[in-house]
Amino acid sequence: MKKLFVITAFTFTVIQSANSQSYTETFIVCDRALTIQCEPTLETAIKTSIKQNDSILSSYYTWTTNTEVFAKNFLTHIKGITSLEDSCKTKDNEMLIFGRELLKNYLTNMLNTAPVAGTLIVNDSVYVWNAGIIDGRWRSKRKFTSRKKVLRLQAEINDGYLENIVAYIKIGTGTYKFTLPIPAGITSEENFKKFSRQSLFELKSPPYPITKKSKNRYSSDQVQYSIVLEDLLDYNYMLGPKRRDYSPKDTVLDMLGGTSVALHKEETKKLFEAQIYSDFEGLNAEKPNGLIQAEMSKRININSVQRLPLRFIYPTLGTWGYFQYIAPVASVNKVEANNKYLVLSDLDMFIEAAGETGSSTFDTNYHRYADVLSLYQHQWISAGTDWNLVYFNNHNLKYEVYLNVGGRFGLSAVSDSLTLKNNEGKLLKTGLVNNYSVSTLQFYPEIKLNFLPEERVCFSLSQKWVYFKTLSPTILQTSFKNNNPELMYPKSSSILGVSELAMGIRTNPNSRLFGRVRFNWETGNARSNFMQFQVGYATYILGNK
Repeated sequence: MKKLFVITAFTFTVIQSANSQSYTETFIVCDRALTIQCEPTLETAIKTSIKQNDSILSSYYTWTTNTEVFAKNFLTHIKGITSLEDSCKTKDNEMLIFGRELLKNYLTNMLNTAPVAGTLIVNDSVYVWNAGIIDGRWRSKRKFTSRKKVLRLQAEINDGYLENIVAYIKIGTGTYKFTLPIPAGITSEENFKKFSRQSLFELKSPPYPITKKSKNRYSSDQVQYSIVLEDLLDYNYMLGPKRRDYSPKDTVLDMLGGTSVALHKEETKKLFEAQIYSDFEGLNAEKPNGLIQAEMSKRININSVQRLPLRFIYPTLGTWGYFQYIAPVASVNKVEANNKYLVLSDLDMFIEAAGETGSSTFDTNYHRYADVLSLYQHQWISAGTDWNLVYFNNHNLKYEVYLNVGGRFGLSAVSDSLTLKNNEGKLLKTGLVNNYSVSTLQFYPEIKLNFLPEERVCFSLSQKWVYFKTLSPTILQTSFKNNNPELMYPKSSSILGVSELAMGIRTNPNSRLFGRVRFNWETGNARSNFMQFQVGYATYILGNK
């Protein structure tokens, strides 16, 4: 987070903007905005220019990237500006802190190859509107006659949303907080058009309109103060070939009124995250869960719009939206070769032994069979897409709910022992084995509940109901009877339940640790199940470029 210092007659904020050749920050001292521009030179020095209204007040070179040398050089030249009053040059420690941050941000920016997403501009003043019950009478919405000063704006950018906005507005002699109850999408042109219809409300004002009909709901005066998002800020997004998502990477903003900041897209190295993990059950040589497993997914924003629900359920559900994103997913569930293959049961030999009466429920066009849960457990690779249907987001209760659907194609590794008929027409095993993969098709609805106590820790509960079907002309999919695990019957498709409890801990900006427990079972027969106890590490997979 950019640092903000508010000191008597001395305040500044770091406002970043950059291009490929220079880096700029705004330095506000004694109500004067100075532009500090740093740029590399051919002689490996850093050229620093201090400007005001395009006039250069001071320009100098620093021939090292030593932090203290750079900061002291900055302090010397700021204090050497003759047009600044002496009273503005007494905060040496704060100037040194700014100089250190300036160098760090400059070096970070020079290494940043991510494209610019756009520029966020915070206006220096805004109209304040009020409506409601005043002196016992209802008043329609109207604005103050004069614009009010914007002192400061704090906000977050998360998953294509500008949210948790807090604007500090000076009204008379007081400072008032205005918050945005509905996150504002910043991924598309349609999102930006909605800025004119989204309002921030004073901290004690309700987010729902106070109308003449609702007058009887309140026993005393109830005034709603608001400002319009479009009047508070603007986002000038950067166009690019085939760029359709204009949102910047996730970040935190802390800005003064009348300033701007250049926002970047996510770095290339952070476009894809892989989860590499191990299953404790996979440590057992007899278990096919997989000792080494990996997953990869990528969220793609579609409809970054949220709404207020009905008034009486807002405290519980918060805001909501639909069709928020799609997410391509892929997983490799078993890398090592140990116990990788599911040994198929021989349907031909079973029919021969049971006779026509005992095997009448089985389709004789198939030659091998396997139970659905074993096929699912031996799935070694799968790929597909998750689609969000409905999303609920409650910042006050620190949770979010996703209702999703998804589909995947998978491959299950199987082993088939070959048979032949002897001269008497009896089936015999040849001892030869054929290993191959069987295609499977899966569709599922999913409900997921995320708890977000803080930015470093998350906890989630989820439930899937997976429609599972084997796509093979030779393998018959079967299920066990509920009360008799020895008795099996053919079933062309099955519904599997997958319950998951997971927790993640972010260890640094580029990676996180996680652990999860999964219970997999066949619906209607919970006795047919297997467990997964997984611990892993999530990190970005495209290196440092």
